[in-house]
Amino acid sequence: MTDLDRHRQKFPHIDHYSYFNYGGQGLLPTSALEAMHQAQLTSQQIGPFSNQSGLQLYKTTEHLKRTFAQALGCNSTDLALTENTTLGCNIVLWGLGWRSSDHILLTDCEHQGLVAIAQELAARFDLTVDLCSVIDNPDPLGAIAQAITPRTRILVLSHILWNQGQVLPLEAIVALCHSKGVQVLVDGAQSVGVLPLDLDAIDADYYAFTGHKWWCGPPGLGALHINPKMNCAVRSSAGAASCSTTEVSPRPFIKMGGATRFPPPPGRCIRV
Repeated sequence: MTDLDRHRQKFPHIDHYSYFNYGGQGLLPTSALEAMHQAQLTSQQIGPFSNQSGLQLYKTTEHLKRTFAQALGCNSTDLALTENTTLGCNIVLWGLGWRSSDHILLTDCEHQGLVAIAQELAARFDLTVDLCSVIDNPDPLGAIAQAITPRTRILVLSHILWNQGQVLPLEAIVALCHSKGVQVLVDGAQSVGVLPLDLDAIDADYYAFTGHKWWCGPPGLGALHINPKMNCAVRSSAGAASCSTTEVSPRPFIKMGGATRFPPPPGRCIRV
């Protein structure tokens, strides 16, 4: 039996055809389907709002973050679970303290969801948004360097271009931007599960990704990596129990720190 045969055994529901759209949404292996079913069944048996259920959810999400961190070369406390890449980008872009005339730089190959966020921010906060041409560009680093201005606050770009498959030289781009005082938000929707990644070494400020594509996870599972150096740069733009403190809560809660303060919707809290 070949490695391919062993891999296909995990997906018996497609044994009669080949599936090539993992860049859109991956298929769930049997093990994932069974785990999801068992998790829901257990939740109903012990009560979905019981302390036992909350503790089980906490243990599961922490285990998931540790698994992500091991695969991506980062610390689990620097990861916030999200619904998808777009939500991770929303957390960052809406959480920055914008000033009038700040400049957002995107590449010309960003997903429509990212472009829409930038356009709305520009309208609300009087920002400037420009696109930098990298598609089929033999020197994307040079193009980005030329497009950065003294007002550029953040560069938003994909690690792998979703519409063309080009891999950008991310580490060099991050180093360039940091030398000019520019933050970097990376759309990793197409890179996680495809490229070997070491997020701590890449040193991007923010790296958003999803688990439902090349990792073959369920829809609604993603994460945002926040460089610990940027923890104070991003504010919560939506309230949740994890943003609360024991001083103001009617009941005691564990206050989450670092990236963990951005909880997966709905806001997750752990009663103690």
